[in-house]
Amino acid sequence: MHIAVVCRALGVPGAVASVALRQARELTRHARITLVSDACPEDIDWADCVRVPMPNLHALRRFRHVPDEVLFGRGVNIVLRSLHGVDFILAHSHSTAHIGARKLGIPFGFFVHGDIFERPKGTYDARLTAFYEWIAPKAYRSADIVFALAPYLADSVRQHGARRVEVVPNGVDLADLGCHPERSEGPPRAGREADVGRPSHPGPSLDARDDSGPLRLITVGRLAVEKGVEQLLAAVRMLEIDYELTIIGTGPLERELRAAASDLPHVHFRGTVPRHELGALYRAHDVFVTATRNEAFGLVVLEALACGLPLIGTDIDALRSVVRDGENGLLVTPADPRALASAIERFGRDASLREKLAASAHDSVLPEFSWPVIGDQIASILRRMRT
Repeated sequence: MHIAVVCRALGVPGAVASVALRQARELTRHARITLVSDACPEDIDWADCVRVPMPNLHALRRFRHVPDEVLFGRGVNIVLRSLHGVDFILAHSHSTAHIGARKLGIPFGFFVHGDIFERPKGTYDARLTAFYEWIAPKAYRSADIVFALAPYLADSVRQHGARRVEVVPNGVDLADLGCHPERSEGPPRAGREADVGRPSHPGPSLDARDDSGPLRLITVGRLAVEKGVEQLLAAVRMLEIDYELTIIGTGPLERELRAAASDLPHVHFRGTVPRHELGALYRAHDVFVTATRNEAFGLVVLEALACGLPLIGTDIDALRSVVRDGENGLLVTPADPRALASAIERFGRDASLREKLAASAHDSVLPEFSWPVIGDQIASILRRMRT
């Protein structure tokens, strides 16, 4: 079987590109893979990569998003017509699938990395939102198969016209995070020395925590409206326990959020952190906390759990896909800082609860969400489509 994997910016760090590349790498155990992108990764020796020429539209600034999507789709269509022997086209966006893959006489499908119909206002530029809302139903109807990351997302896809939908989640690789399997038993606890060094940047200590020290909280994600970081800051203001909060990520609200936290000495913004350093950071904290309002899947939550870090977060569909309340984490009402603060205090004051949730975190997601398992699942679905 020959599969063309189509995704923008494969050679540039990004969440969707990272997932697309890992899926493609796993699929090489089952098929020949050709990558199709406007930016090919360096040093790829396990697949061919065909570059899609793209004009430079940077001068258009915020008006470039829709033209970029359309032109990439058309460029993909031209490239795919030149390839021979492709049995299936696997795309990673609605527009690429609909514009680039249809009318070629080749079965095609795409992964849905987010539900445009549920995203909070302000997540995307208004023009891009309108474009996605227009093209998404067309893509759902035209594709031979649509892959959804979770059951709730599959329901939405079906409601908007998809003919065949399969649920395939994202995967996690501990080595990619620098969190080795033998070290996945949970974050450092009282009496056990942390196995990571002290950072050179300002921020919370990575020394082993004892019950008299601050509760070490961490959140990772884009600093944007849909992530609810402002709600998290409101929650920590209510805490009556000692805490340290590390915020990993950048985004359009970074300046505003830093200003809002300027009087919170125990809140530390770290900016972007390489993926291979995340595992050490997870293991140096006690709990992952998120007030997110909308997620397609919650990959960082999955990664934190895999590294043995329990979660306190909002009770939304995406988090319920991997978090079991009271078993590997605590879920609270969305957009309710007081409820989030209450859950954090409960976690911080109850040592037995901390130990219970941490002990369950790793095994609750692995090996079910390991990349080899996910790759086998995709390959099995595609094989069934050919019979």
